[in-house]
Amino acid sequence: MSKLLRLPCPALDSIRANAVLWSGIDFGLADFSNSSKDILLHPYSRGNGREWPTEFFAELAHLIVKEGWRPVVGGTASDAQVFGLHQHLFPTETLVALGQDSLSGYMQRIADSAALVASSTGPLHVASAMGKPSVGIYAPKPRIDKHRWGAIGPHSCNLQQEATCQTACSNRDCLCMRAIQPAVVWQALQAQLTAASLSRST
Repeated sequence: MSKLLRLPCPALDSIRANAVLWSGIDFGLADFSNSSKDILLHPYSRGNGREWPTEFFAELAHLIVKEGWRPVVGGTASDAQVFGLHQHLFPTETLVALGQDSLSGYMQRIADSAALVASSTGPLHVASAMGKPSVGIYAPKPRIDKHRWGAIGPHSCNLQQEATCQTACSNRDCLCMRAIQPAVVWQALQAQLTAASLSRST
């Protein structure tokens, strides 16, 4: 379109940062005045997408607690069985909310949370569209990478390895997802939390 109109094309980062704003979407349920300390972790995708290791979510949860926030693990009742194998790795401060919400209730939980971390899942995009600080974790493979499926909200960040991956991994055991360390995710989320806080104060 920019070539047709002979106008400069905005940078990709600018397009992504403003896409929700340009769309006119009403953030609706999101309450930006709340002081929630809950950071929602959504580890699973029912095997439909590449998943960041649950033990990495546990390491992230410890970083979250160390900084005075509360990790909340969300998802469906069927996720609880898988999570149960790893729950001992999480800090005792973690709130496990698997299977506790209806669809509308889970959307409200997202709205009431301070932020969200997930791989390429619906809740990530819901949080992003609400303008919530969020971090998405992706594998650098064509058709499933952040360039195609990354969250586009104003306070969203999408992480993936730079080199395109050719390894035949499974959705629940992906070397490229394992290459993204919890400390990197926490650093990215802290940046989004800070940015969101500054935007509310201006």
